Amino acid sequence: MQIDGYAAAGGQSEGVHPPPVPPMRGCLPAWEEPGPFLGAFFKTTGQILLHPGLTLSQPAFPGYVSLLAFALPWLVFESAISVLYGSVFEGQAFAVLAMGQSIALNLFVSGTWVLLLHLALLVVRADKGGFQATFRSQAYLCCLSCWLIIPGIGFWIMSVWVVVALFLGLAASHQVGKLKILAALLVLIAMLASVAMLAAIFVGLASVLHMLGALREVLRVGFGG
Repeated sequence: MQIDGYAAAGGQSEGVHPPPVPPMRGCLPAWEEPGPFLGAFFKTTGQILLHPGLTLSQPAFPGYVSLLAFALPWLVFESAISVLYGSVFEGQAFAVLAMGQSIALNLFVSGTWVLLLHLALLVVRADKGGFQATFRSQAYLCCLSCWLIIPGIGFWIMSVWVVVALFLGLAASHQVGKLKILAALLVLIAMLASVAMLAAIFVGLASVLHMLGALREVLRVGFGG
């Protein structure tokens, strides 16, 4: 016997199944949606801080200029906060040194990082979204420098947050498994370690050659030419 389409026993319908629950979907960063500049800027910062994976899971590319417009203020903030805390906590000498960190240098370092990161993704074939997806995720992650406003521990909080957001953001942007992203990050670490080792060898050889030249000069003067 059925009552309103449901079987009397257990209340289950015969041949009727409830609709499936849709999977959890991400949303575009507010920066990529219509809206006021400042509102979108700070809302996107909150999205990346709290839900980097969901925020970057929708394939989209607003353009390099738009992404740089979001990242550049955070790069300026990072330089400014370094100068401020350097002058307060480390003395004027550190402040002068920090002022030497220009926006151009910051952009160069950030650009080099993105290129090396994407190269590591290519090595493990985790570049499903292409270079644009890598660039997009790293541009938005620049907002994590907001943690630097906390004296003392801000840098350490930012470092931990960056690692987590980098891992989740890349996996979402390229729509690949987290194991592939982990492999890419290990490849990147190996690449950076190799570059550091080569640089150390080069500096060591240059120092040895300089010492040999100085020793030869001393011997030449000591033995009268």
